[in-house]
Amino acid sequence: MDRPTLLLISVAVLLVVSVALLWSVSSSPDIAPKQHTVTGLSGPASVTWHRSGVVSASIASADDEDFILGYIHGIRRTWTLLLWRQTARGHLSTWFGTDSVPLDRHVHRLGIPADAQRVVDGLADSTRARLQAYTDGVNAALSTPAASDREPLIALDLQPDPWEPWHTLAVERLFSWLASEPLSITAGQDSVHERFREDDALLRRFLHVHGLQRSIAWARRDDSTTLMTRMVTGAAARPLFQDVVVDVVGGGRLSGGSLPGTPFLPAGTYRSAGADGAAWSVLPGHRPTVRRVATDSLPYHVDFERLTPRNADEQLIRIPRVQPDPTTLALPIGPGRWDSTSVDAARHPTSAARGAPVRGPDSTRHSGNDRIVANALRSDTVSLDSIPADSIPVDSAWVLSWAGLQATTDAEAWRRLRTSADVSFALHASAGLRVAPNGEVSVIGAPPVALRHERQDTSLQIVGREAWTHSAAETVTARHDRTPMTETGSDTSAWAGRVLRAALPNLKDLEPNTPRLLEARTYLRNS
Repeated sequence: MDRPTLLLISVAVLLVVSVALLWSVSSSPDIAPKQHTVTGLSGPASVTWHRSGVVSASIASADDEDFILGYIHGIRRTWTLLLWRQTARGHLSTWFGTDSVPLDRHVHRLGIPADAQRVVDGLADSTRARLQAYTDGVNAALSTPAASDREPLIALDLQPDPWEPWHTLAVERLFSWLASEPLSITAGQDSVHERFREDDALLRRFLHVHGLQRSIAWARRDDSTTLMTRMVTGAAARPLFQDVVVDVVGGGRLSGGSLPGTPFLPAGTYRSAGADGAAWSVLPGHRPTVRRVATDSLPYHVDFERLTPRNADEQLIRIPRVQPDPTTLALPIGPGRWDSTSVDAARHPTSAARGAPVRGPDSTRHSGNDRIVANALRSDTVSLDSIPADSIPVDSAWVLSWAGLQATTDAEAWRRLRTSADVSFALHASAGLRVAPNGEVSVIGAPPVALRHERQDTSLQIVGREAWTHSAAETVTARHDRTPMTETGSDTSAWAGRVLRAALPNLKDLEPNTPRLLEARTYLRNS
């Protein structure tokens, strides 16, 4: 079998087998119209919806690629697409009521919708055209009964709003944040930092994405080259990515795992007409930081966002912002001098208190006055009087630094992976592998962990973001059956078998809710 074919097969099975099976069982291939007349394509296109979950398409021109990806996502992943957009817009409460206000407030606090709209105005013409083509494809799909008649939309009595180019950038930013390492709480940190972390954990639980820092990529080269990726999202309800194969009539082929809501493929292969194919695997993610700064040195201002929860009164939330400054990529998350309001009014019931009890991040139930107070105490309108006196000095504030505060998009970086390994991402810390058409393996960016094993008949390159990549590498190198399906579906670990005997006595002493034990359970649920 030739190398391009092997590369295609390798990336086609890059997602975790058990998760991919869930989607194939829960989705029928008979969901799209047999024939659909649309505008925006340069010629006829055909799409095949496979029971495995993979979607293949044939298009007349490479210019139709972004359109067809949008169409595929709009038909196959309608609910995922719309749910992520609604989250990224900070409008979940318009669907689910006041219980979702903390999620909307958190998304607005991260600046996801505001920054996405700001970025779209400065796009290059070529990038804008690509986003518009993807938008047109999504809207063509959403106009069909196959999309608008989905059970969740009928249950919520919703009709999908038209997709806009900035929605793609908002989903891209939301994915960038969710791919980051969740913030941890250490002893001595105050309630402001803890509340932010709890709101963030609630958002991640809602979308079932808890960071991708445990993902790895490896490339094995002997008489051919095989590139593999294991994306570990953590307790994913459904696959995060959509497998696609797009053929251009008389031209090239694009295949791999695409991110619904965007025309981006974190892992894939591309083969132009009459040439060998290149393959890539990018491990999304980065590490946000939270630090204290003097309030007087922070050029902040306050924005206001208006929320209209379903079946409830309108709410106005305050969002501290840093003045646009390319040298200051920070976001206030705790009270400083901008916070002068009180939550006393929140202790009295209002019409906003309607609705069923909500399960908060601490797994306790709140209702009536208690729920209003609980939500208010997590908001950015909390006064200094409403938190412990020793929590945070009035002349300093917690600020968040993360890649998504940059006014940019990685749309062109994802496209450059087809031709070069020298690619830099703005919304992610670049880390991954790329296989050139001649089979040579290159490292993308500067992965925290990059390992290389050489043997007489084979070489193995492995990259990851955490130290546990060493253990995963040991399992991969121990495999004698090197077929892609076996490697992605492996459920055994030589390393785990060796250390389990010594670890068992310590495991027996752990409390059921020990953070490390909960983390292990999350990982195992997704493995």
